[in-house]
Amino acid sequence: MAATGWREREEHLGVVYRRVAALHNRMGAAPALEGSLRPYHRRPFQVLDAGRFADALCGAITDARVRALPAVGSIDQFGDGAELLTDPRRCRAVTRAVLEL
Repeated sequence: MAATGWREREEHLGVVYRRVAALHNRMGAAPALEGSLRPYHRRPFQVLDAGRFADALCGAITDARVRALPAVGSIDQFGDGAELLTDPRRCRAVTRAVLEL
């Protein structure tokens, strides 16, 4: 992260993004996806568009119980505040409640 500007930083991140895409494809857990970068909406940034990788992985889930779970990434997506996020017991309790486990 010693880049001198955002374009140089983006270039280095792009190398990492493409490597992660190649690892995803090599893993074989979901259909292989093209790993080139693409524009981020109408902004001047290049991204992997990682959502398509997440969608491919979710689409490859065969266990009905796992498929039925909501697609949330972590407690941060449905909880806020240090009291919750720094207390593992509370995190587990809220996660169980939200996921109806």
